[in-house]
Formats: sequence, structure tokens, C-alpha cells
Amino acid sequence: METNIYDDIEYKETISTAFLKNACAFANYNGGKIVFGASSKGEIVGLSGDLSRLSETIDKKIVDYICPLPPHHISINEDTKTIELIIEEGTSKPYRINRSMTYFCGLTV
Repeated sequence: METNIYDDIEYKETISTAFLKNACAFANYNGGKIVFGASSKGEIVGLSGDLSRLSETIDKKIVDYICPLPPHHISINEDTKTIELIIEEGTSKPYRINRSMTYFCGLTV
């Protein structure tokens, strides 16, 4: 994995709604990066399936479950079969999941 400006990087082997907690925390704090298709230690394992469709699934989950919508972008790496989700620090804090829980640095308040 390349060096980047984000102190907070999470690695997910698969795509599930669990990443939304991290995305919310990143938007409420200093931003961060989630790499899908990598082990918790950052080792590339790759994703199976259509990466374009999987990236749309990630975006739809963010749009459907986080309010307000945090600044984010998604990039696909076909060579490693990974997807990177960059969540920028938001300006419309607090960001919440399902309008009921707020996450700051991974803590529920």
C-alpha cells in the first residue's frame, strides 16, 4: 500500500455495512481511508466480483445510511482488485448513521 496523507486507515476484506461506523467517524474527525479487499494487517487479498458494481454498492450504502452525506470519493484498483474509499473531514457535523447514532473517532455518544 502506498503512503498517503491519512493517519486513519481501515482495511476490510469484504464489503458489509460495518464500514459505515468508520466512515461516520472519519467524517466527524479528520477524514480517513477504507481499503476494501485487504486483511486487517493491510495485506492485499482482493475482492471477487465486478469492482464497478461493488463500488456502486459502497456509494449507495453511504448515501442511504449516513446523514448528512459526507464528502467522499471511491477509486478502483483493477490490478489488486481493491477499492479505496476516501472520507474527507466534513463541514456539516455531526454525521450520523440512520439519524440515530453519532460516531466520533469510533466512540458512540
